[in-house]
Amino acid sequence: MLSSSNLEKLTIQVYTDSTLSKTVEPTYTVMINSDYSVSETLPKTLAVKLSFDSTNSNEVSKEVEVFKSIVYNYNGEVHNPNYLKLLIGELIFNGRLVSFEINYTGFKPDGTPLKAICLATFSA
Repeated sequence: MLSSSNLEKLTIQVYTDSTLSKTVEPTYTVMINSDYSVSETLPKTLAVKLSFDSTNSNEVSKEVEVFKSIVYNYNGEVHNPNYLKLLIGELIFNGRLVSFEINYTGFKPDGTPLKAICLATFSA
């Protein structure tokens, strides 16, 4: 099992087909504080812990929704969730989301979320 824990760039490319030839969304790229692990046993999985922080703005909910729309939402044109190519440093992982959890961890006095932790697992 490969593991890492530091600030890295996560890039997600979105496709409608398993051969990754038909793109449907612009590429999603973000600098994140990530903890990830790759299981080499079948089925191969990638588990990612993402930290979203908007302490100086009101954008954490928007950023979480954008991320969720790319990795989680059902694509009605193909009647399936999207296929994904995830790139973290030298790691390239092709798969689909199999589990997703979001926890908001910091709030403004009015209840607006400032920080969120996302746990996502993808399967090849």
